[in-house]
Amino acid sequence: MTSQEKRILALLTEHIGSYVDSRELSLIALQYPAVIKRLREKYGHVIINKVDRVGWKSVRGRYKLLTEREALAAKIGAGEPVKPEQIAALKDSDQPMLFSELPERHRDDG
Repeated sequence: MTSQEKRILALLTEHIGSYVDSRELSLIALQYPAVIKRLREKYGHVIINKVDRVGWKSVRGRYKLLTEREALAAKIGAGEPVKPEQIAALKDSDQPMLFSELPERHRDDG
């Protein structure tokens, strides 16, 4: 891994789950899109980008390193196959599932 790849990955990891402005990435490497592409393809990191536009003009780009849970949700949403052990590993994580902390409701049958 090159020093630019390490520095950009460190910056994205520091802000994991939130977007990093492309201007910050350009301070590390002017060819940051190529570095991001290598991080995605060569090392398997799930990095998404978002472009803010005004009319037809691009104004600002941002990049986000997805958490493991977000990356798995993105795979499921894209219709890609997911292994059952990947889902099981998420269930064992410290993060609560969506409805796991709801209290039991009283049910009156009659």
